[in-house]
Amino acid sequence: MNRTKIDYVTHTWNPITGCLHGCPYCYARRQAERGLGAYGRLPKGERFKPRFWPGRLAEPLNAVKPRRVLVCSMGDLFGLGVSDNWRDEVLGVMGACAGRGFGHTFLVLTKRPEEARRYMTQDDTGSNVRVKMQENGWESREDLLNIAPPGSVLPDDPVWPLPNVWLGTSCEDQAAAGERIPLLLETPAAIRWVSLEPLLGPVDLGEWLYPWHTESAHAEDCDGTCRNCPVPVQVQDDLMLNWVVVGAQTGPGAVTPEEVWVRDIIRQCREAGVPVFCKANLGFPDLPRQYPQGVELQTDLNPYEGHAREG
Repeated sequence: MNRTKIDYVTHTWNPITGCLHGCPYCYARRQAERGLGAYGRLPKGERFKPRFWPGRLAEPLNAVKPRRVLVCSMGDLFGLGVSDNWRDEVLGVMGACAGRGFGHTFLVLTKRPEEARRYMTQDDTGSNVRVKMQENGWESREDLLNIAPPGSVLPDDPVWPLPNVWLGTSCEDQAAAGERIPLLLETPAAIRWVSLEPLLGPVDLGEWLYPWHTESAHAEDCDGTCRNCPVPVQVQDDLMLNWVVVGAQTGPGAVTPEEVWVRDIIRQCREAGVPVFCKANLGFPDLPRQYPQGVELQTDLNPYEGHAREG
C-alpha cells in the first residue's frame, strides 16, 4: 500500500490495475501511460489493461496501524476484464482484515455498479470470499471453538456484506448519477457512497439522500374512477447514500466546477443529514470535510508525508 494525496483516505492499494471504461479525463490512465514505476516494464498501449498483481494482495495484512484505504485507485474492481476470481481474492483479504481485528477501512469506487450488484448478490460470492479469508489467516468462530480454552471470549464472524468495506460509484454529472446511483443502492454494502468527481455539472441527489422513495398510488378517497389518482406516496426502504464526496477535475484541460454547483450539493446533504466531504482541489473556502457517523478524520497521519506514487 502507498501513502496518497487523495485527501479522504490515507493509503491506496492496487492489487488490480487498469480499466477499459475509457473516460477522457482519467488521471489513472494518464499516469500509467507515462510508464512510471511498474508500468514502465509493460508494453506501450497495454499499460492500462486490467491486470492482477498477486504480490500486492497481502499488503493490508502487513500493516498494523489502522488505515483508510482506496482500493484499486489505478483501476476498477468491477470493471470489464476483471474476473470474479480476482474479486474473490481482493474481498478475501478485506474480509480477513475484518475477521482478524485489523482496523482498516476499505473504500471501493466503480463506474460499473451493475457489475458490483451482480457480483455482490450472486449466491456463491459470500462462500467464495469466506474461503479466501481462511487462506489469509482468518479462523471462524466455529474453528476457534475447537481449540480455545473453556470460557474464552471469541469474536463474532464478519457479516456479509463486509462491515469494513464502503462501496461507492463515481458520477460526473446528473445523467451519470441517474444511471449509476439507483444500481448502487440495490447492492449490499455496509456504507454506500458517491464520488462526484470530476464534477462536470450540477447534480440533484434528490431522494437518494433519504431512506425512502416515492411511488404512485391510488388516492385514499378513490371512488373507483381514479379522478384524483395517482398520488405520490413515500415508501420506506432504507436504501440511501450514506456519504457524498465532491471533487474537481485535474490535469490538462481540466474543467473547474462552478461554486454554485458545489454549494448546492452541500445544501442538499445538510438538509438530508448526510455527511459530505469536499476535496481540497475544489479551491473554494469553508467547505465541509465530513465522514459517516462514528468515523473520525485521522489527524495523526499526514497524507503528504512519505508520499509514494500510485501503482
